[in-house]
Amino acid sequence: MTMNGRIGAWRTAYTSVALLVFNTVLLLVLGNGVVGIGLNFYDPPQTPDQKIIAQFGQETLETAYSGKTWDRIQALLRETWSRNYTYEPFVQFRETAFSGTYVQVASVGFRNSGTPLPWPPDKEGWNVFLFGGSTTFGYGIEDGETIAAHLQPLLSGQGGRPVRVYNFGQGFYYSSQELIQFQRLLVAGIRPDAVMFLDGLNDFFHDRDQPFFTDRLRQVMPRDAPSGMPPWLAERSLVRLAGKIHHRLIAAPASVPEKDPAVVHAVIDRYLTNQTLIRASAQAYGIGVLFAWQPVPTWHHRPNQHLVRGVLKEHPLSGPGYEAFVQRLQKVPLDDHFVWCAEVQNGRNELLYVDRVHYNDKMSALIAECLAEGWLRLTKGSVSSSGGKGHE
Repeated sequence: MTMNGRIGAWRTAYTSVALLVFNTVLLLVLGNGVVGIGLNFYDPPQTPDQKIIAQFGQETLETAYSGKTWDRIQALLRETWSRNYTYEPFVQFRETAFSGTYVQVASVGFRNSGTPLPWPPDKEGWNVFLFGGSTTFGYGIEDGETIAAHLQPLLSGQGGRPVRVYNFGQGFYYSSQELIQFQRLLVAGIRPDAVMFLDGLNDFFHDRDQPFFTDRLRQVMPRDAPSGMPPWLAERSLVRLAGKIHHRLIAAPASVPEKDPAVVHAVIDRYLTNQTLIRASAQAYGIGVLFAWQPVPTWHHRPNQHLVRGVLKEHPLSGPGYEAFVQRLQKVPLDDHFVWCAEVQNGRNELLYVDRVHYNDKMSALIAECLAEGWLRLTKGSVSSSGGKGHE
């Protein structure tokens, strides 16, 4: 074959391959677009607050938020669930600054309780930092309905100064993150007069002792082989369609994980260790400290206190975990630095939750009363509010 013939053959082959690649890409793009239109029509994407409304329904939510108009409920849900997290060193993430009608979050991550609080805290006030998860933050309720908002007037008169309670509750946080969060504030030179930690639910949720976004961050680390699909690919319509088909035709129904007693006791051990480390840090700076175990809808809970029926599959360990902790405390009780608030819902028939796990205004008030009583007992007891022995 002559040189011109070879060039012609290569040109023909190249043209064929180029057309094949072009047509394949074109078909994928067009197919992705068509599937996307179809998915948006039959299964339109929803914002987080729209998902909450779709999950529970307007009638149920209006019952949960008795006394609030539907417009106000929608605005509150939007401000609660449509906010993003921001990156935070060492603890991985935190609540981002937000200024809404019902939810106000300062730039450093604490939620206001109706009126803005000074930062850094000044010595004119008796400053309390309240740590916990989304139930402490107050997902689904207004600034003035949170535990911190109810706690502030109950502690009036402490130290002879105006009491200011800083709500450092963060979505998904548990005791390991709260330990680091508190220590980072100390490193930054922030010295509150007292700190309180409300835990229980999320400690059993994070039974592997990993913050919520760990698996997602692991996938983007360059030295760690991705175990899942890159987010940019997972969002494509064809991939979404394939996932829905797989879920319907192949995937097995979700089951409640095994309630392994060893895992339950490991979580309790971890919590008590975190408690010891927090107490040591607080004692080093003369800061009073109180720990509390929160109520949950999986332990000593009545159906009429909650609008959601069925098993909370995302929290399978909290029920047996609470029972195991009760048995542990009966054998080795903790001192006055720990208060058991998990039973404030006992004997009550009224609604106490706004969704699957988050408290309403009434429950927030009950927990705040428990914390205030615990603090009063601690400060009037024989154990110093800034020291004393840890658990044994």
